[in-house]
Amino acid sequence: MTAIILTQPLDEQGRAIAEELGAPLGGVAHLADIAPAGRGDALAAARVVLSFKPFKEMGQDLGRLGPGQLLQVVSAGLDDLPFDRLPPGLIVAGNSGAFARPMAEHALAMVLCLAKRLREEDAAMRRGEFNQMVPNLLLSGKKAAVLGFGGAGKAVAGLLAACGMEIFALNTSGRTDQPVAFVGTLDDLDTILADAQVVVLTLPYTRHTHERIGARELALLRPDAILVNVARGEIIAQQDLYEHLRAHPEFRAGLESWWVEPLRHGRFELACPLLDLPNLLACPHNSFNVPEWPRLALESAFANAGRFLRGEAVTGLMRPELHRI
Repeated sequence: MTAIILTQPLDEQGRAIAEELGAPLGGVAHLADIAPAGRGDALAAARVVLSFKPFKEMGQDLGRLGPGQLLQVVSAGLDDLPFDRLPPGLIVAGNSGAFARPMAEHALAMVLCLAKRLREEDAAMRRGEFNQMVPNLLLSGKKAAVLGFGGAGKAVAGLLAACGMEIFALNTSGRTDQPVAFVGTLDDLDTILADAQVVVLTLPYTRHTHERIGARELALLRPDAILVNVARGEIIAQQDLYEHLRAHPEFRAGLESWWVEPLRHGRFELACPLLDLPNLLACPHNSFNVPEWPRLALESAFANAGRFLRGEAVTGLMRPELHRI
């Protein structure tokens, strides 16, 4: 039996990528190739199980996993896992940083679009208006707050720094080897946010980050600040954001992540009419969706599986006391 089982059915291209990446680790078996009656035993014997949607893909056989095994989730977040149904002692890891590069590019695109008034002036030009003397924002020399300084946050910070911005970062340790002006933890949130021109959220969604950005935090930012969320909608208090955008027309927000989304909840739904506001830029949580995404996801997941099999430190480990909301 191979040490790694992949539970997500893949197309021909995806299988080729998985087999290429799994070969140095002893190979990979596909759950879809195993007869249903033998899947539980195969999962119990594997050392690593790679899964996009564990409960959907394994069903009751998920209960055959246990202590000493790694469940490596191939999708980015862990917050939608029903933790109370996971077998006790199972090691669970998220795919930390897998989509860092496309997420960072998407975040930068939203920041630049909002800062340079690209939507507004394109629409004005089409109406016959030539607003050459309407100002836009200079980012260089301004403060950028990057909340969440893992793979995605560091990639975002690198692009914002290339625009000449001063980076104030937040992570769990309050330490980094990256060249930033300041790094702190959630306890330093006020310092990190104060007078920021740009804020980008790449935080994981946990009990400590639930609605962590509300009316008080928004008031710390510049009146013409830009807030971009490529993390989870639930990190922002939706009503507070709506009221802040209404009260401060020069404040702008770019949302790629939402509170209720089709993939996670089966529908798209808003509690406030955010999409009616002219100072909101909306995207359908698609920053990951580049042609290279299957390779990016599988490369990161297999790299973590390799660390586990070699007895090295695994990244993205689930902490139930944090991830249970």
